[in-house]
Amino acid sequence: MTYPVIPNTDLIPTIELIYDILATENVASIDFDEIPQTYKYLKLMGSLRSDNAGVTDAMRMRLNDNSVADDYAFIEFMAYNSTYYIAEYVTNETAAMIGIANAATADAGRFGGLTLWMYDYTNTNKRPTWITVSPMGAGVDAGIADIQFRNYAGMFDNVEAVSRLTIFPNTGSNWLTGSRLSLYGVN
Repeated sequence: MTYPVIPNTDLIPTIELIYDILATENVASIDFDEIPQTYKYLKLMGSLRSDNAGVTDAMRMRLNDNSVADDYAFIEFMAYNSTYYIAEYVTNETAAMIGIANAATADAGRFGGLTLWMYDYTNTNKRPTWITVSPMGAGVDAGIADIQFRNYAGMFDNVEAVSRLTIFPNTGSNWLTGSRLSLYGVN
């Protein structure tokens, strides 16, 4: 005898859009302030392109306007063609690297993608942690062979609840028109 599996709907997470920001002009950063403290987790998704005078630029994240050196620690894994590397950043970091974006000299229409999950962002007994996935077509007219894939895992070495996220380019001055980030709350 078999029984039907009835899912417990209390275990199915709910995801609600908090902010959806589309840059209609070049902007130095994308800020999510006054983040509600009513969710268990945060999910950030989008695509970015910077004005850096190159093909790529890193995405950086600052929490609660905190730029204290050593308050951010993260690990980067990168795969590009047949090359890969892992790097650890644990000292003198005033913001976390979270992804890779296309920049000014990349082919038109190329934007670096980002998905970030942040855990327990309201719990003042825990240091907030996150993990990201960031794919990007890096080159100029190189086709599919120039895909980069980066993962980051990080920690904010501070136990304050996260109420603000600021995402800015590492080298460039601005995110270009058409860049977009959406922030979701997850329960």
